[in-house]
Amino acid sequence: MSEAELREAMEEHLAQLESALKAQRKRLGAKAKNDPDTLKLEQLVGALKIADTKTILRAAVADIQAKRLNRKPRKGRVSLQDKIDEAYEEWIIRSKGLEYDPNSPIELYSTEKGRQKRIDELKPILMSESKEWLAQELGYAATTVEELNQYVEVQRNEIRFLSEQFESFYSGRKKTVQKQSKGKEKRFKENNDCLKAAFKKFEKILNRPIKSEDFSFYVVVLEHYFPIPPAPEISDSGGEEWAIKTVRNYFEKATGLSAKFSKREVSRLKKEHFSDNR
Repeated sequence: MSEAELREAMEEHLAQLESALKAQRKRLGAKAKNDPDTLKLEQLVGALKIADTKTILRAAVADIQAKRLNRKPRKGRVSLQDKIDEAYEEWIIRSKGLEYDPNSPIELYSTEKGRQKRIDELKPILMSESKEWLAQELGYAATTVEELNQYVEVQRNEIRFLSEQFESFYSGRKKTVQKQSKGKEKRFKENNDCLKAAFKKFEKILNRPIKSEDFSFYVVVLEHYFPIPPAPEISDSGGEEWAIKTVRNYFEKATGLSAKFSKREVSRLKKEHFSDNR
């Protein structure tokens, strides 16, 4: 994500949070002052306004961890976007979860008061030692800091490289899937047009509220007016026919009903409506 895209995304999130905060305050009235969710929204809005990434990430880590605890296992196929979202969540938790542990030195020493408290605890111990010991320990601490600073720089370079690879890999996959979806949609547009036209004819002939059992009749109407799909379908018989799965999906999406199919009913309805001897 480029800097401009990141800025645009943050501005969009800020507008959404400000709108949510306004609605929350209006709904709760005076109670909003002590409401935890309202205070949290206020904190996030303030952080976004000054681009305070630490506050934003701290809140994000807490939210992600809470959601993961309450999330039910997904059933069926997981979409690419869901996989990307889960990968980002895992990345955030692994990279920031320990850092924002309230009992970790990073958090405890993040304020002057917290750091001074620890210094005051160490002072009596240090004061009881000799100057030579203190000089040795100070020298060791100074060289350790130099060493750790180099480790930090190494890790920053590694993280920068891995994050760029992560972004490149998933954004590339996402673009590929989007292109495939558009290509598939364009390829099967003629099929969808046939399904739509047949459905209109089916509704007109039926001339009553549609039931689940009417799916068989929809299949009959479709196959009568459009016996061969414009774009090849993988049918149950392997021939150039409509695949029942495709037709079922269209019917259920159009009606909101669970389609019920009967070969015997199809045969009967063909004779009743489209046989030359009827």
